[in-house]
Amino acid sequence: MIAIDPDNSDLVSLGDEVGGHLIRMMEACSFQDITGQRVTKVVKTLKFIEDRVSAIIAIWGASSFENIPIVHPEIAAEAETEQALLNGPQLANEGISQDDIDSLFD
Repeated sequence: MIAIDPDNSDLVSLGDEVGGHLIRMMEACSFQDITGQRVTKVVKTLKFIEDRVSAIIAIWGASSFENIPIVHPEIAAEAETEQALLNGPQLANEGISQDDIDSLFD
C-alpha cells in the first residue's frame, strides 16, 4: 500500500496498523506452537513412564505392590496442613464478617 501512495498518511498508518496485527498474530502462533511442543513432550514422557511402570508390574506381579502407600506420608501430612489453612489463619468467630467487608464498599 505504501508503494502505491507513500504520501497518503492515512494509508501509511493503516499499513502500519495491519503490520502490527500481523506481527501479533505470528507471535501468538509461535507461542501456541512452542506450548504445543512442550505439552507433547510432557505427554510422551508420561506415556513412557506409564509403560515402564506397567512393565515392572507385569514382571513382579500386581500383588508385590499391594502394601505400598499411594501417597508418601510426608506429602499426606503437608496436604493436611494446607487443607487446614484453606479457611484462613484466623480463629473461629474472630475473622472479619461479611457485613464488615460490605461496609467498606458503601
